[in-house]
Amino acid sequence: MIFIENDSLNPFYNHAIEEYILTEMEDEVFILWRNRKSILIGRNQNTFQEIDVEFAEQNGIEIVRRLSGGGTVFCDEGNINFTFITNKKGKNTGFEKFATPVVNAIKYLGIAAEFSGRNDILVEGQKVSGNAQYHFKNRLLHHGTILYSGDLSLLAGALKPNPLKFKDKSVRSVASRVTNINKYLKNPMNVEKFKKYLQDFIIQENEIKEIRRLNEDEDEQVKLIMKSRFMDREWNYGNNNKYNYKHCEKYPFGLVEFYLDVEDGVIKHLTVKGDFFGKETIEKLEGRLIGIKHEKKAMTVALKDVMIDNYIDGMKKSQFVNGFFENKKKPDWLKVQFKSTPEMKTVKNLISDLSLNTICLEANCPNRVECYNRKTATFMILGRNCTRNCTFCNVTKNEPDPVDQDEARRIGEAVKNLGLRHAVITSVTRDDLPDQGAKQFAQVVYEIRKASPETRIELLIPDMQGQEELIDIVLDSEPDFLNHNIETIARLYGRVRPTASYQRSLDVIRYAKQTRPDLKTKSGMMLGLGETEAEVIETMNDLIEYGCDILTLGQYLQPSKEHLEIEEYISPNQFDDYKKIALELGFKSVASAPLVRSSYHADELDF
Repeated sequence: MIFIENDSLNPFYNHAIEEYILTEMEDEVFILWRNRKSILIGRNQNTFQEIDVEFAEQNGIEIVRRLSGGGTVFCDEGNINFTFITNKKGKNTGFEKFATPVVNAIKYLGIAAEFSGRNDILVEGQKVSGNAQYHFKNRLLHHGTILYSGDLSLLAGALKPNPLKFKDKSVRSVASRVTNINKYLKNPMNVEKFKKYLQDFIIQENEIKEIRRLNEDEDEQVKLIMKSRFMDREWNYGNNNKYNYKHCEKYPFGLVEFYLDVEDGVIKHLTVKGDFFGKETIEKLEGRLIGIKHEKKAMTVALKDVMIDNYIDGMKKSQFVNGFFENKKKPDWLKVQFKSTPEMKTVKNLISDLSLNTICLEANCPNRVECYNRKTATFMILGRNCTRNCTFCNVTKNEPDPVDQDEARRIGEAVKNLGLRHAVITSVTRDDLPDQGAKQFAQVVYEIRKASPETRIELLIPDMQGQEELIDIVLDSEPDFLNHNIETIARLYGRVRPTASYQRSLDVIRYAKQTRPDLKTKSGMMLGLGETEAEVIETMNDLIEYGCDILTLGQYLQPSKEHLEIEEYISPNQFDDYKKIALELGFKSVASAPLVRSSYHADELDF
């Protein structure tokens, strides 16, 4: 084995060196190298799914696709990468064999490192290194990255892995799973000294005698590979095609994403992505199914002589075929029985007779039958059409309706006739109105107080564009509860609420609480959009800090194919855990269950 010195920080060049040595040399080689800010994406991964491309571009982070499979990793000059290129014949080529010298080097510094899982090196349960492999004829490329003093904030911002990746793990995000080695050192050293230490340790452990650099001719060939492959945009980004079927599944051997286009029952195009490993390139396998009927039997026959685990290590043929048919099925705990009752008919007739709108109907709420049967409803004022374009909401987005000046009186009449102890009033967002609808909210409170003085009033308001003078109009009407939904975590706001602001919503709650300390404040979140547990807890903490008293948590349900897809069904047990956490954090009352919505059993959420 020889050691090839490489001082380049260019990630495109550094990966081209690997390919050149792997395909053009016969020597067994060890290399240590560093990259400037970059993301190394696995050969089989979907760039647009794994990386926040806009964040990467804004922060000068380059994107490079590796030859090897596996997951996405972040590099900067605080990281060190290592490469072993060997001949496979008659040798152990397992991941642990190549990771062991690195583990031993870290241990020698007094740090308790260990190889874990299929390809990780951990320190105190947190990841400091990920490893990957690529096979070429009788040659093997094994490489890994070592977090020494990397910028973990850039890592967290640039990577957006599928939340299924953390299923069954004790952590729920990249940031909470990784750490830097330098924080564990008793005797600090900079990254250059650590690289030299690692170099000397592995050279000695492998009894490497020859140390050299690439000569001029070799360097020119590396640059040709760099330009033709690793700087090619199509290689690094692939395409972001629209598919009429997609399914993602986590297996013990990795995450696999299935994408499929079918026309007239025949497979027109398909691709398989993920962080899996394999000895053969996945493109060879994909080509076997083009033009085949989209039927399990036909696909199985087409693959009868194919060893699937050569392409996706650990996968069975039946798992591969089923991946193109399985869909997310709504779990039993989300199935609602619809049964008409006299009470339900009474509420529906009253709403119709008084020409009122309810969020129960407009948002297709799964609890509307239960609520109607309890002779209650959440009234929606200011028309049926919203001026925002939230991608989760079923409320229509047509031309806003004229403000109905008699609407408040009719709501007061409905509250009295239903004998409501607790009335919830919400609205569409009306950015078109100078007062954002604040005066209509205040008028509704006045009419309910006049018609039914004992009824408690909860207002579920939009953000009023954060204008405090408009929020004052609402607060001056003296509702008993002020509700404003945060809806989702900060990271997902651009996708879920593109014309809203996470910070503005927090500010609405804080202003209401500061203005009226006696007011009971409330907010809610939808889960299952791709958030992690750590992010949910972080949002809870933000709400507590900004003065929120009551919290509701429920499962997001996709209203139609045009709306955001469900990323995950959250189990009832997980909702129970969130409730315990929320109460421990300081919320005075919490409703947390799959079918909970903002106003679900609102009369019971008090303190």
